[in-house]
Amino acid sequence: PKSIVLASTDVLRKPLFNKFSEYNKLINVTAYCLRFINNSKYPKLSRQIGNLTPLERRNALTTLILITQNECFHTEIQDLKYKNQLKPNSSLKALNPFLDSQGVLRVGGRLEILLLTINQNMLWCCLEAILCPI
Repeated sequence: PKSIVLASTDVLRKPLFNKFSEYNKLINVTAYCLRFINNSKYPKLSRQIGNLTPLERRNALTTLILITQNECFHTEIQDLKYKNQLKPNSSLKALNPFLDSQGVLRVGGRLEILLLTINQNMLWCCLEAILCPI
């Protein structure tokens, strides 16, 4: 009889961020990788070529944020995704976090109100601040 042995190891991955010395280079390489993946799904005539668009760079940044958040806040993201609430002992509970339509972990609550009263012009970038580890 044959037997199958499955082993799982926790491989320490070198963070993607340490491979690039410049922010723009990291964004561009990520955007080109995403373009390659996207282009592989379509016929040659429909493929994106040439310089990166601002939307592609924005999608690359969002992807990098998702990767980082998933590594640092995996449990909290899973709780919000499937239970729509955090565990009572979560360190993020006081920040009133939520997932946006793209799955990015953002903070809400009193921060929204504070920023709204400080400066109406900051509303668009600070109303739903992205949660990133330091």
